[in-house]
Amino acid sequence: MRLIEQLATMISALISRRRAGEVIQAREDLENTAVRTIGFTLSEIKNLAPEEVAKILDRSGALRVTRALILSELLRLDAEWHQEDQTNDQLTPNYVHAFCLVADSLDSLSADEQPHFRACLATYAEKLGELRQHPYIAERLARFEPTAESLK
Repeated sequence: MRLIEQLATMISALISRRRAGEVIQAREDLENTAVRTIGFTLSEIKNLAPEEVAKILDRSGALRVTRALILSELLRLDAEWHQEDQTNDQLTPNYVHAFCLVADSLDSLSADEQPHFRACLATYAEKLGELRQHPYIAERLARFEPTAESLK
């Protein structure tokens, strides 16, 4: 549960800044957190294939899972903010990456962390659209067959 608590604290700080009217600064903090986490902005990540993001994260060694989950939360928050700002024209890459990041990390999580991230996985899977058929994504959906089947 410690990882979930750390993620919640990080996301809460970003949300608080935005709610305080510091929208531009909150967006900058979001991007800077992505750069500190993986070395790329969220825009750069969204332009990469999920396989490429996985390769980049593989270089993180023991921090791979933590960084993957931080990045998935940043992508989710970015998508939510774009929806709030009514600039939601390209949200699918956020959810595709978030789904793949969580799917690839789930087996490494503790038993008490898995239910939270399984719920995230299900939410992201709902937003994959036609990309559910992409081989890389379909492979991850198949690993979580009960979740994937219930979302069809």
